Amino acid sequence: RWDGASWTEVPMEGVTFGSYHTFAEYNPVHDVVWLGGGNGGDTRSAVLRADGTVTQLADAPVRLSSSGVSMKTYDPVTGLYVVESADEDRWFTFDVVADVWTEITDRVRAARSDRWLRTARDFVTPIDDCGVLLYFQATAARTETVLFFEASLPCKRRPVARKGGSSRGASRPAGPRG
Repeated sequence: RWDGASWTEVPMEGVTFGSYHTFAEYNPVHDVVWLGGGNGGDTRSAVLRADGTVTQLADAPVRLSSSGVSMKTYDPVTGLYVVESADEDRWFTFDVVADVWTEITDRVRAARSDRWLRTARDFVTPIDDCGVLLYFQATAARTETVLFFEASLPCKRRPVARKGGSSRGASRPAGPRG
């Protein structure tokens, strides 16, 4: 932890997760870092709060490792994390404050393109200014871009589809925020 002059180690007594293929995802909505996963503990995670405390969380319903089996990001509107389990094609929201998982697989499948592939290389990133989650997927043959957004929220800058790709927006009932 940086105190403005030097680094100090954050105590993590009683907190366990894997040894490598771990992750850390900052959430500016709640000012926390969600960390964990990894080989040997891929459903384990913890939360690092701004005051430096680290708390073990309940086991996740899916693997969280950073080895390509899951994608994780925060929703810039709700502060919930959105988690895709690529090896199971299951989707969840995770409330890191309440330590509660909610499966949203049916809503995501209804909102995404029929061309979405579980085997593609993909990534997700929040676009805070617009309150959207951008999912990008690529294979040797094509690219796919999907935006999930809350239609009623104002956007400082409207997202624009890239040439050669497609974009598709899903309103709240169909997207991850359901």
